[in-house]
Amino acid sequence: MESDALRLAATILAGLVTGGVLGLTGAGGSILTLPALVGVAGLTPHQAVAASLLSVGGSAAAGAAAHARDGRLRWRAVLPFAAIAGLAAIGGGRVGRLVPARGLMIAFGALALFIGWRMHRRSATDGAGVAAPAARASRSRLVLTALAVGLLSGVLGVGGGFLIVPALVAAVGLALPEAIATSLGVIALNCAGALLGALSGLDGLPWGRALPFVLASILGSRAGATLGGRWPVARLRTAFSVLAFAVGAGTLAVYLRP
Repeated sequence: MESDALRLAATILAGLVTGGVLGLTGAGGSILTLPALVGVAGLTPHQAVAASLLSVGGSAAAGAAAHARDGRLRWRAVLPFAAIAGLAAIGGGRVGRLVPARGLMIAFGALALFIGWRMHRRSATDGAGVAAPAARASRSRLVLTALAVGLLSGVLGVGGGFLIVPALVAAVGLALPEAIATSLGVIALNCAGALLGALSGLDGLPWGRALPFVLASILGSRAGATLGGRWPVARLRTAFSVLAFAVGAGTLAVYLRP
């Protein structure tokens, strides 16, 4: 009984942290969600992918609502990007069920290392004082980016914010605060599509272990989005890049062992 209570407390705490990171930066919570659902909540990797999509999608929707209240969300950018990524995510969710659990976690570890590298680069750019959006990219690049984000979301149960935010800056020309807010709207719709693919054929979810995490992550995202304007986001990204490297390296160390 005591161990169950400790697991529940750890699950709620993990949900609050991952949701808070997502609400603050428009990215990042998802790379913590999958290992937390496996290692803390005790879900299998395939169950964790579906629960991760529900958690990240709900957290993103809560964060997007908070940003929309402050006028940072740009729906005209959300809808086309999300429509393309959402369709790709349905297919990605079906592909993810065919991947062995060990392969799923190895792919996730590699993605976490890549995300840490991308976050480190973004922190260095922000620290250098680069504020102007990059030149607009071609429409084909935006479509290809949305397709890639959707496939990754469906296969690995991640929202894709680390790809979406720079894509919105470079391809749509949004300022970084608007890109963070708009990314949350895209992630919410993207995860909804991926969840349809991940749930089809899955023999149910252990809701008693998954739901506390999901609800806590939604609360954390709401709080993170509210506090986002007061926090030094560049410093948070630097710290999170270190955490992403640690999660990726730890996951690969466990699942690459013979």
